[in-house]
Amino acid sequence: MCSTVGELFGPYGPYFQAHSIIVLTDQPLKKILTKPDISGRVINWAFKLREFDLSYKPRTAIIAQAFVDFLIESSPQEEQGTDNQATEESSRPWTLFIDGASSKTQCGAGFILTSPKGFETRCPLRFMFQVSNNAAEYEALIAGLRLAKAVMARRVEASSNSQLVVRQVNGEYKAKKVSMSTYLKKVQEATSTFEYFTLRHILRD
Repeated sequence: MCSTVGELFGPYGPYFQAHSIIVLTDQPLKKILTKPDISGRVINWAFKLREFDLSYKPRTAIIAQAFVDFLIESSPQEEQGTDNQATEESSRPWTLFIDGASSKTQCGAGFILTSPKGFETRCPLRFMFQVSNNAAEYEALIAGLRLAKAVMARRVEASSNSQLVVRQVNGEYKAKKVSMSTYLKKVQEATSTFEYFTLRHILRD
């Protein structure tokens, strides 16, 4: 881990020396680098890293909003057309496909948000914590909805292969578990500003 940090900073040393840097990590780097009995190699890295204004914070789970912020910055902006074109464009729905899966060894999800013009944004989500299949599905849905809201989509047609999530969102099932209820509230908040929103169930391939 220390080696990775050192290699990252090496080519850009002069730039990073002028800034304060927060290192998000799930490893006790600060404790390791300041131990009196550290090995020679780690001493070498500790000496090099002293040139930088570093602070260490625990890395928590990667949340959906972080992906949303990144995608907004990196997605190409579509050209503005005439007023009539803009009106027609805003009346056509964006499509959102979500999927999530969980196993004993790894958990992940993802979504595909497609604009009315056919531009696709694909986002994989990896969780640093254990979640159920339905929770992973909710995470993907919330991330996709936040991105749709950020790009000012007014109408969204979403699809999911989780029957439980679809029926809870559509009011057919009650969210009895606290975790599911919390997720459901986040979905309701995210969709409250849309003119139109639907979530339909699709069969898993």
